[in-house]
Amino acid sequence: MTQERLHQDFYSFLLFMQQDIDAPDFTHPVLCQIAPQVACEKGAARRIRACQRELAKRNGDGAALWQSLEQAAIEMDSPIVARPIWEFFTLKDAYQERPPIVYAVDGLFALPSLSVVYGAPGSFKSFIIADMCACVAGGLGWLEPFPGKEDLAPVNTKQVTTLWIDFDNGKRRTHDRMEALGRAHSLPIETPFFYVSMPSPWLDMSDADASAFLAEQIQEVKAQLVVIDNLGTVKGAVDENSGEMVQILSAFRRVAEDTGAAVVLIHHQRKTTGYGSRIGESLRGHSSIEAALDLALLVEREEHADSATLKSTKVRGADVLPFGAYLVYEHKPGTDELAHARFFGWPVEDVSSNAAIDRAILETLANEGDKMHKGDLADTVKDALDGVGINRIRDRIDHLHSEGKIVMEKGERRAKLYSLPSTTAPVFDTSNISEFIKNAPKQVAMA
Repeated sequence: MTQERLHQDFYSFLLFMQQDIDAPDFTHPVLCQIAPQVACEKGAARRIRACQRELAKRNGDGAALWQSLEQAAIEMDSPIVARPIWEFFTLKDAYQERPPIVYAVDGLFALPSLSVVYGAPGSFKSFIIADMCACVAGGLGWLEPFPGKEDLAPVNTKQVTTLWIDFDNGKRRTHDRMEALGRAHSLPIETPFFYVSMPSPWLDMSDADASAFLAEQIQEVKAQLVVIDNLGTVKGAVDENSGEMVQILSAFRRVAEDTGAAVVLIHHQRKTTGYGSRIGESLRGHSSIEAALDLALLVEREEHADSATLKSTKVRGADVLPFGAYLVYEHKPGTDELAHARFFGWPVEDVSSNAAIDRAILETLANEGDKMHKGDLADTVKDALDGVGINRIRDRIDHLHSEGKIVMEKGERRAKLYSLPSTTAPVFDTSNISEFIKNAPKQVAMA
């Protein structure tokens, strides 16, 4: 029997199974012969699972075919032979000491993690992150201070193998950029910095087998920092504005966990929805994208400027304060092709982080020199920090009060009046959070 005929018979058999009608004899040797031959085809794992479920419904009928499918699964090194049991943990596991979190880039990209870096076209988002990859692969600090800006410090990195996967810029531009970055940082050719551009087969993360395929590519070069440019090109036919994007992001999360890598997706920005919108809403696509991330970094650049600002719009760990990057480059003589290119650290004004809000609250009270009604205090700070929500400012007022950094007393009609503490007022240490929580009610009452 020809290979084509074998496949036809197998697909006919599957069709019968799906329609839940009488199928051919499950013990037929032809069917047992077909199963292993198609086991390694795309989507075979799903088909085998479907067959096994259907055979189970039929009370063991077709034991020979079941055995054939089971053997095929073993040869595929697939976990589909037996239904797995989840690994369950208890508080005994939670209380075990664990090593500290390791970052490929300090405070930004943990191992493993899933992040997005996004911005408008021309914002330098891809170029800046490629520069970061070069520094990580080379074991260099990232964003070394621009000459004359020595008050800044480079971002520490851990030297790991990096992998850049380009589905956007094309081979020529990618080669040019990697050359320019490598030469600017004086990286030797043996630097563990891998990249691919417009690869075949294309990556379609809506395919059930795509996450395993991507993990194999990452493990092939033992990469621990992986950047994919960009998300929109690898989501398959899924509408990025639909809830189906949660499946795409979950697949990337699985890749990060299976490989231990920091996976960074380049994505695009959309215009905010207007007054009162949250800055994180500028991440294009369904809200499930942002919800799935450990970190979202927005890159902003004024038109024709050589500098850009990066700020977090979603973070699961400690706050990431805004920071700047300044591009320095030169062309090959007589051409527009890059010869050298790299980014330096550049100062930016922080007007949106919790630290900036706290600073504005304290400065407002110091300038006022008297008690301020909570509403007036919040309004004054909001005027100084355009774009920060009033409720967030009120939350920070409460936070500073709980720490004893500002004091509150009740005024007329239960109004809350805030001022700076006197030099004798206690300031509460929140570095030991368990002690702080235990004593917080007393401390707040004292304030």
